[in-house]
Amino acid sequence: MISRNRAKSSIIFYVAFIGILLSALPSLLITDLYKIKLLSIRADYISHFFMLLFIAFIYCRYLYVKRRYSFMHTLVTMVFMAITLEMIQLVIPERSYNNIDMLANIIGALSGCLTFFIMLTLKKL
Repeated sequence: MISRNRAKSSIIFYVAFIGILLSALPSLLITDLYKIKLLSIRADYISHFFMLLFIAFIYCRYLYVKRRYSFMHTLVTMVFMAITLEMIQLVIPERSYNNIDMLANIIGALSGCLTFFIMLTLKKL
């Protein structure tokens, strides 16, 4: 029998994992994602935001379960990861660096950490 907390953790993980896949899917299927606009925002920026939001949320949840969660440490780590993911594109052929992509990455990472912290504070996790 699975404990209630473990079942809740599994559900949160799978929902976030599916969220990452769904946010990455348009980028994989549509090569010109930057040409699509949703509410006058390029779809690739939205994709960057949601990918980092879900990754940050999963990372925070993982650290919390392992009893190594520190809000500031996690926040700094995720912002570093967001910046690194965009900077790597400087050295990958046929990829290009974009300031707004980096901003979307950072805002997504901050939002994921903040969402986790708010849910933790409200005892929803």
